[in-house]
Amino acid sequence: MDRRLASLCAVLSLLLMACAALSQLSPAGTGAPKGESGGEGPTPLAVDADGDGIDNPGDNCPLTANGDQADADANGLGDKCDSPFASGFAFVGDHGVTQLIADERLRPTQILTPSAHITLAWSDDASRLEITVENEQVRETFALAMDFSDEALLAALEASEQ
Repeated sequence: MDRRLASLCAVLSLLLMACAALSQLSPAGTGAPKGESGGEGPTPLAVDADGDGIDNPGDNCPLTANGDQADADANGLGDKCDSPFASGFAFVGDHGVTQLIADERLRPTQILTPSAHITLAWSDDASRLEITVENEQVRETFALAMDFSDEALLAALEASEQ
């Protein structure tokens, strides 16, 4: 595996682990509950994020439209998510499907878990990342200002190998 792909995989792994931890937010989290002082009101995760007519909790590919819910290998993951042409990856966990969608630079932009919807907004120059995590009770936004450019990530990986 070349170094660039290895660095991208490392970044994706770190972000996925961080987002998985963030998705465990409880209503007693540090953010203001929705519906209070300017909140948007509860947004149940039982919505249909991909618009295919299947609510997220029962959808076998929640961020990619697949109204037929085809699952040829019967692994619990929709065929559209199993495809090598998918724009991200997905897996089946104990509580349902988790799906990650990436942009053309392989940076994650959305992660939908059975308990949270995570949106990652990258700045054009890769100097800022805003992560929004929401579940039925809480919406939290975190901003990270650091150099996420390919060059900075490769330099960090090289430094850690020495």
